[in-house]
Amino acid sequence: MYGNIIHLLAVFFHSFFAQPHSIHSNAMFPTLMQDDYIIADKTAYGYSQYSFSFPMPLKGKIFETSPQRGDIVIFMHVKGQKRTFVKRVIGLPGEVIEMNQGTFYINNIPVRRKKIKKLYRERQNHKKFLMDQYQETLPNNITYKTIELSAEISKNTFLPLRNTEKLIIPKDHFFVMGDNRDFSVDSRNQEYMGFIHKDKIIGKVSLLYFSLNKNRFFS
Repeated sequence: MYGNIIHLLAVFFHSFFAQPHSIHSNAMFPTLMQDDYIIADKTAYGYSQYSFSFPMPLKGKIFETSPQRGDIVIFMHVKGQKRTFVKRVIGLPGEVIEMNQGTFYINNIPVRRKKIKKLYRERQNHKKFLMDQYQETLPNNITYKTIELSAEISKNTFLPLRNTEKLIIPKDHFFVMGDNRDFSVDSRNQEYMGFIHKDKIIGKVSLLYFSLNKNRFFS
């Protein structure tokens, strides 16, 4: 009996307040790493049918608040798969966005970024890549770090995510990207992911509660 009560309380808490989530890739490196464990605040943007682990006949959102530029969000895959992703909100509804030679433009204005350093990153095949790390600053002054393949490598490599057409973000949709720019499936890939509808955004990443790197905890 008590076990059932505890289970119901856990389902209620995870459905309405906070959802634990593990990071399955390095698409958000250096902000988040593979096998990090995070908490998503499910009260941040309101609730839709995708907010719950059980059927909920909701149309649209209740208690809705709009994601802000720079927020790290957890969302349901837009093609209907039972899979969640974690990315950073970069573009807002109605904006014109474009990636040109690795620089992101919002309404034809480049997002500010400054190269910080070079570093080596090892992939799953144990091959090491030389990367450039940048500090990027969004128009609302949210600052974070990104990485991409170094200029020495990228000049001889076809990198389709470095360039996009000019795209207009539809109403009620958001443009998201990973901080690991050359190794992230995100809104730049319109065929696979595209823009994210507000109803599919189920929480804001608010806490890193476990990491193999003990110096990376944040709130």
